[in-house]
Amino acid sequence: MSGKVFNGKWRLVYASDFESCMAAYDIDEETRKWVRGALKDYSDEAYVEEIFIDDQAGTISRKWIYKDAPVRASSSIPFETLHTSTYFDGKPVKFQYGREGGVDNMIVRFEIGNNDQVHMLVFSEVHGDNMTSTYTCRGRNYLKKFIKVA
Repeated sequence: MSGKVFNGKWRLVYASDFESCMAAYDIDEETRKWVRGALKDYSDEAYVEEIFIDDQAGTISRKWIYKDAPVRASSSIPFETLHTSTYFDGKPVKFQYGREGGVDNMIVRFEIGNNDQVHMLVFSEVHGDNMTSTYTCRGRNYLKKFIKVA
């Protein structure tokens, strides 16, 4: 499998309302306010996700950038391995990245947050220079749409 279709920078062009998802994760109001603003700013220098998949190592690295400033970055994380980290608001979260067998243009992320009370599944799929991430949390779906910029 090859993850090269994901490698690069992706600028947000649409995001649905993540309010009930943030509530499920018990994200504090200050962080929610920041997220609301970032997910509705579609200017050229606004919210960007940088992704790098190293096929030989079987790892994924991600960086979140807002208004040209790094917000958060992950090191090279092996696929199919459960990891413990912190969420944007500093609370613990567990997550695992997966590759759909034989599908080069899709990655899956499974998250467990809010003291193991919330589960979320994220499918990210690339078609040409477009990427759509579909989040499912507590029976609701949320979308983020991106275009490749580098």
